[in-house]
Amino acid sequence: MNNLYFGNKTSLLPKYRYSHTVISESKLHIEKLREYFSDKVKIRVSDLEDFYKSKDPNISDSAIYWRIRTLVDKNVLQRIGHGHYTLGSQDIFKPTPDKFQSRLFVEIKKEFPYSELCIWNTSVFNEFMTHQPFLFYTIVETEDVSKTNIFYHIQNRGESVFFSDDVNMIDRYSNSKNKIVIVKALITEAPVQQVDDIDTITLEKALVDLICDVDLFSAYQGKERNTIFKEAFNKYTINQSKLLRYAGRRGKRIELEEYLKKLQLLAVKNN
Repeated sequence: MNNLYFGNKTSLLPKYRYSHTVISESKLHIEKLREYFSDKVKIRVSDLEDFYKSKDPNISDSAIYWRIRTLVDKNVLQRIGHGHYTLGSQDIFKPTPDKFQSRLFVEIKKEFPYSELCIWNTSVFNEFMTHQPFLFYTIVETEDVSKTNIFYHIQNRGESVFFSDDVNMIDRYSNSKNKIVIVKALITEAPVQQVDDIDTITLEKALVDLICDVDLFSAYQGKERNTIFKEAFNKYTINQSKLLRYAGRRGKRIELEEYLKKLQLLAVKNN
């Protein structure tokens, strides 16, 4: 069944017309499916075909299509890339911006309404770490053309603010009692999300940034970074196509693929 694929936007499935699409729980075999795929990081459509063929050798392509669709709707399966799924017991990562981030975001957007903006805090890594750092940074990301103006706007608020490449200066003032704000370039088409009306980071972006911005995120490297990745993949649903696409935009796709292979986390090949 080479033409069977169920994805977000583009479907290689044949077009089926049904008067109803409700599928009984008994035909989905949800508990058996979870047991069957419990040790798999990646589930292909062909794997699902084999599973349902084992239950009903005469099942049609269209029936498998609707079962996959129903499983996704029920959150039994989660899409992790082009034609790839994982069991959907995980959650989507949604960091909650604190009051400082929210106020800063609103102020900047009011002053620079046409600037792209992403704001977050390095404390998002806490839940994945064994050893907690003593200091956290608020990261403000925007286009290169807006960086300087936004930097001075934050500085005029009285904040301790630095550009992301001023690593030595950041370290020098790391014992400051003030909140430290870092202004950083926002890569075009970076995977961001909106939480409580604030444009903030996705887990895919956060993980790639750890790979790319080693000096800036020095406290999260080495064994700690391994732990962060493993815990993040274990706890949340991660779209690996999105992860690798963003890494590619930052020139680190091959490095990230090799790193994920080393940690036995890679589920999606080049596409």
